[in-house]
Amino acid sequence: MSNRSILITGDVLSKQNEQQLESAGFEVRRISSRSTVEDELIAALKESTGYILGGNETVTEKVIKNANALQAIVYTSTSFRLYIPAYETATRRGIAIANCPGGDAAATAEYALALILAMVRNIFDVGRTGSLTEFQACSIDTLRVGIVGLGAIGTSLAVLLGRLGVGELCYYSRTKREALESALRIQYRPKHELLSSCNVITLHTPRAAGMILGEQDLARIPNDGLIINTSYPDAVDSRALIKEIKGGRLRAAFDFPPNDDFRAACTIQPSRFFWSNDYAGYNTTSALRIIGDMATASMINLLTKGTDRHLVNPAYSQFRQDTSKYRVL
Repeated sequence: MSNRSILITGDVLSKQNEQQLESAGFEVRRISSRSTVEDELIAALKESTGYILGGNETVTEKVIKNANALQAIVYTSTSFRLYIPAYETATRRGIAIANCPGGDAAATAEYALALILAMVRNIFDVGRTGSLTEFQACSIDTLRVGIVGLGAIGTSLAVLLGRLGVGELCYYSRTKREALESALRIQYRPKHELLSSCNVITLHTPRAAGMILGEQDLARIPNDGLIINTSYPDAVDSRALIKEIKGGRLRAAFDFPPNDDFRAACTIQPSRFFWSNDYAGYNTTSALRIIGDMATASMINLLTKGTDRHLVNPAYSQFRQDTSKYRVL
């Protein structure tokens, strides 16, 4: 086994990306399964120098402690802490970590927009999945949309909604984005004001933000309000949300199955609560090409130069003993 071996999991990277890595002097191995169990991952990483995480596996403490040759991990999305909970241990062992911020922003924003339109126009009840023959829906120019988290995805969605002529557009974020406000024609509002004034709330926050909508937050949203969540299940209090949905006051659409009370949620009609069978927003040909190219470039940079613009744990270099492992091309 080559000591310059890179393990790729999942199906995000293309054959062209593999060829790029091979041209840079690395041996490439792939596990195509999207879900790799811990012991299988440990065995696969035993002599791997690099690891491009494109599946749903979790990088645990046990995985890191057994990956003695590993120098770099690249995660093919943004919220690396979700899939690499042992990132602090990896840092202390001198393992560099990079992610792919914004690679799926346009695709996820498109999917969020699709969810908004499907729910507002009541697609699931007026189509073959329902029985309604007549339904008077709101036009997009009457919607008051509040975006929570104006990062790459939230910004992309704001652009799309602005082009469609949404009635009112506002945002809440930990950091005000004043430079974008005039360009996007979007207004900043404190969270409690945004929730009480908008009839569509769409969530685009990193997992580190924790729960965004708790029971009291949901109570602020106007009757028949719609919640779009393409971030992560724990961004919303599932039990409180299901109570609001079953009571007929709110509706929601998630880009993944909800975590809590899943069996109870299964009895709710999709016109009231829709969710994707798995994360679907990112999964377009354009997004995968962008992400694959980003991950490939980052891995080559980390293994040849020891740094990359998407490096998320620069402190790793303090623990790296042998800098001769970097090979300058």
